[in-house]
Amino acid sequence: MLFQGLPSAWFRGSCVINYEANTSVTLTATANEVYHFVRWQEDGNTDNPRTIVADADYTFTALFDRNEGISDVASNMALSLYPNPTSSSATISLAGIKGKVTIIIVDMSGRKVVSETVDCAGDCQKTVNVSNLAQGAYFVRIESEGFNSVKKLVVK
Repeated sequence: MLFQGLPSAWFRGSCVINYEANTSVTLTATANEVYHFVRWQEDGNTDNPRTIVADADYTFTALFDRNEGISDVASNMALSLYPNPTSSSATISLAGIKGKVTIIIVDMSGRKVVSETVDCAGDCQKTVNVSNLAQGAYFVRIESEGFNSVKKLVVK
């Protein structure tokens, strides 16, 4: 018997397992901390784990969705970037974020031109020197546990 699955949207792969005919098989879909199992795509079954009898060739694809509450947490978090455009420095102001935050500025070719880390205890700000950057557009990427955001920055 053939079983094939895509465990999540972030992992693209499959596995093929052969079983003797009429063998009872338990399938378990395991999500990471950001997602939860929704259903099996082929038949809409929501049992997880689920047990089937291997009496034919089957393909099973587990469908996952983002956990409730992630957007609620993100809605309490805020990011502002000013002045924008700028020629010397840019201040990144963060609200509602706790823990280590990584600030990365990349140019339009995707090359990382600035990388800094700041520890936030709810609200914090970081001023980044951009006077050494060429005029043009950049992306400021903010990464922390439970919050990721990108803003456009123009250096003049």
